[in-house]
Order: sequence, then structure tokens, then C-alpha cells
Amino acid sequence: LEEFGNYEEGLKHQKKALKIQLKMHGEKHPDVARAYADLGLMYFQSKDYFSAISYLKPALDIYQSHPGYQLNPKMVDIYE
Repeated sequence: LEEFGNYEEGLKHQKKALKIQLKMHGEKHPDVARAYADLGLMYFQSKDYFSAISYLKPALDIYQSHPGYQLNPKMVDIYE
């Protein structure tokens, strides 16, 4: 989205999606983890690493509590 000039708008929509997922599923659901990861990856791509880790860490914690769910391949690259 950043390359199209819609980065801030994209962040706004991703944050809204996270709130919806949290409301629907609670804090420990894999869909919530995916929403956290998507936000984290957006921040990572914009080189805002502090914000990225603040979203990627909860995503990783949730994924680790659900055996059988696999990390987003982009998250794996970041953590390696």
C-alpha cells in the first residue's frame, strides 16, 4: 500500500480489522494473530521496527499457543 500512497489508510483499515477480530474471537484466536501479524508486517515494511515488534510479538505468542497453525512465511523470515 505504501507504494501506492495509501499506507496510512491501509494502517487504519488493518487496525479496524484487528478490533473486529478481537471483538469476534477474543485475544487468543489464530484469526486475531493473523490481524496482529498483518499490522506488524506493514510496520516492518515501512521500517518502523518498534511498532512492528509490538504487533508481531502478540501474533507469535498466539500462534505458539495453537499447535498446528503455521506462521505467516513473512514472519518466519523476520524472526530468522
